[in-house]
Amino acid sequence: VDRRQRQMCIRDRNSTLSVKADRNAENDISMLMTNAFRGKANMRVNNSNSKSCELIYEVTGKMLKKKVNGQDIKEELYNIDSVSMVNIICQSEEISR
Repeated sequence: VDRRQRQMCIRDRNSTLSVKADRNAENDISMLMTNAFRGKANMRVNNSNSKSCELIYEVTGKMLKKKVNGQDIKEELYNIDSVSMVNIICQSEEISR
């Protein structure tokens, strides 16, 4: 995401943060999200099979601006072993209609 797109995303009211990883990282991801956002990141989807998982959270633009240990949340999630993908999907009025 380029800087302009990220700024637009941060201004949006809600965004979806999706994390894909090996299943053994599921608890670490959940703990990081809970601690980083003090329980305010709402998990909406938890897809998993015997080898992998995808956790999807609803977050606000303000939450995405917050630094976690001096880094943005994407970088902090990538510090967890086996996290293979982090996506931020910006929601807008056009998408929700």
